[in-house]
Amino acid sequence: ASDEEGENEGNWLISSLYVCMSPESFEDEDENEPVPASLLSDPGRSVCIVTTAALPWRTGTAVNPLLRALYLVRFQKELQSTQSTGRTGSVTLVIPWLESAEEREKLYGFNNRFADGEEGMKEQEEWVRNYSKERCGMSDESEKLKILFYPAFYLSSFGSIFPKVDLCNFIPPELVDVA
Repeated sequence: ASDEEGENEGNWLISSLYVCMSPESFEDEDENEPVPASLLSDPGRSVCIVTTAALPWRTGTAVNPLLRALYLVRFQKELQSTQSTGRTGSVTLVIPWLESAEEREKLYGFNNRFADGEEGMKEQEEWVRNYSKERCGMSDESEKLKILFYPAFYLSSFGSIFPKVDLCNFIPPELVDVA
């Protein structure tokens, strides 16, 4: 029975990958082609990039997702100029907001202190956008990029930031069809 259950789980997983396709079109599709729901080449897609670190903490976990988001904004803009889908896509960078001022100062340094609450999030967002413009040379992309903060805390024993919320349920549905 165990082997049969495992086989059924595998079949469920494979079939769930094709949920967006009708049964008729499934038979016509080449199994080597990507599933339409996985294609990011549609400029009307809404994409969220979730990370566990944020600038000004200069770690790869903060910088690389920012660059990926900025390049996706650029990619969507280029595609929109050549393809007319009737929909406008978006890219949202989902980053942690350290609620503790002490933790923010520890990770971001004395010179990068942000106020508490909404005001501090706006200050940090401005810092990230300025970094994107000045250091990455992506001014237009920075303006189009959406930034969403989630509440988080730093655990020094792990050297990592952890969310205080369930991220899958935190992101508003209207912001994402790919995360």
